Amino acid sequence: MVPHLSGQTDSISRKPIVTTKDFIFLRLETDYSGKYTINGQISKYKMNKWVKETERATGRQIAFVFNDSIIARPRVNCRIENGVFQITSISDKKLPDIYKELKQEKIDSIEVLFKD
Repeated sequence: MVPHLSGQTDSISRKPIVTTKDFIFLRLETDYSGKYTINGQISKYKMNKWVKETERATGRQIAFVFNDSIIARPRVNCRIENGVFQITSISDKKLPDIYKELKQEKIDSIEVLFKD
């Protein structure tokens, strides 16, 4: 997830707010209309950054970037203090595959910590 650059409407920052390794919770679900969503939560170690950056982005959009493509760009209405997020997309049929890849990336990052 990356913020748009200040004063620009079609650019995103090179530095992400958080990455997959910063998620402590990730789940594929469906919303009230049957469309797929990815729901998650940011770790407590990145929570201060998440709160600060979502507050800074209030009234603007942040982008969920996956494999160099923007999959969602929600408008931030206020700072998000609980670290919870939801990814929705008009291409929601792609979200199950994206979820599987995100989940595997998280598993791989944890396994690296416990290599002999």
